[in-house]
Amino acid sequence: MARQSRILSSTGVYHIMARGNEKKNIFIDDYDRNKYLDIIYEKKKNNAFLLYSYCLMDNHLHLLLKEESLDISNIMKRLNTSYASYFNRKYDRVGHVFQDRFRSEPIEKETYLLAVLRYIHNNPVKAGMVKNLSDYKWSSYFDYILEDDYAKGKSLVDCENILELFSRNTSKAVQYFIDFSKQDNEDVFLDIDDGNEEYERGNYVQLNHHNVRAFVNAFLNMRNIRGSLKDKNNRTAREDLIKTLKQQSNLSAREIADYLELSKGMVLRVK
Repeated sequence: MARQSRILSSTGVYHIMARGNEKKNIFIDDYDRNKYLDIIYEKKKNNAFLLYSYCLMDNHLHLLLKEESLDISNIMKRLNTSYASYFNRKYDRVGHVFQDRFRSEPIEKETYLLAVLRYIHNNPVKAGMVKNLSDYKWSSYFDYILEDDYAKGKSLVDCENILELFSRNTSKAVQYFIDFSKQDNEDVFLDIDDGNEEYERGNYVQLNHHNVRAFVNAFLNMRNIRGSLKDKNNRTAREDLIKTLKQQSNLSAREIADYLELSKGMVLRVK
């Protein structure tokens, strides 16, 4: 079966997830995690891309980035190829370190951008690894809240544009960011689910009858969509959502139509 084409972002901003081959750990110790961050730092030079957020888990990683001089395929090839070479040398192994190609979802709106960023930082908390955001040191959460480092330009992460969405005053922006990051939410984004094989097939995380409703609600809320998706003003969001459900789920056209309260014909017309 041919690979499905990626959904491209008009803004150049993407949420990216890469996982270990055969669900194995890609980070064995803290030195490995530091190595991956060092590689990001090296590959970011010469305005290759902007990094808005990251979280390094044991067997997968999340990145939120913006294309600059390189597109995401080249960015991830440079990052993961360099890391895989290091990993295989260190552990005297051969073969793939990462499972197939990385996964991505386009980020088109500021509200969606912020929600994805919050979701990435909360990954360790939702996974039960830590109780508080500040207890996990392998995410970019600290890049945002350590104001001194941010002001001195020490951060690996390009925080300025994100923080300015909260306030022009840096101190206020940091506090608003902290409050926002801790808000209760039901966000559902690109991720893995090791306990459910039906949740994951092919190149994209799979939505199913258990989680699609939450995903649709989050999608509509993050894009501030009000009223019926049939409205012509909601056409772009409607088509993006249908494309996402077609690529990330095994739902039939009829089932997608039912969830979105659309006609089956409207769903079938979106390619």
